[in-house]
Amino acid sequence: MQLGLVTQIVEQSDLMASARALAQTLLLNSPQAMHAVKQLLSKHAKRRLDEEIEDAIEMNASQRSTEDFKEGVLAFKQRRRAEWPSLQVKV
Repeated sequence: MQLGLVTQIVEQSDLMASARALAQTLLLNSPQAMHAVKQLLSKHAKRRLDEEIEDAIEMNASQRSTEDFKEGVLAFKQRRRAEWPSLQVKV
């Protein structure tokens, strides 16, 4: 949906017939153009995935320096429930 690829919603009972009709329509298009569109969509999705992975790596790295992370590792090693410092009320 985010890429704008959803063009219709059909009942489950009509799904295969609708998919076949769409496939027949797509077969009428230029194979070269369809290939180019597939490459473009794949490149776009990969770029977005690469950005999302980079964001996740940065977030993970920043979390590893928190007191909660240190407590979590210590509690795991000691086989006990963590007592999260971020839950402590500071007045």
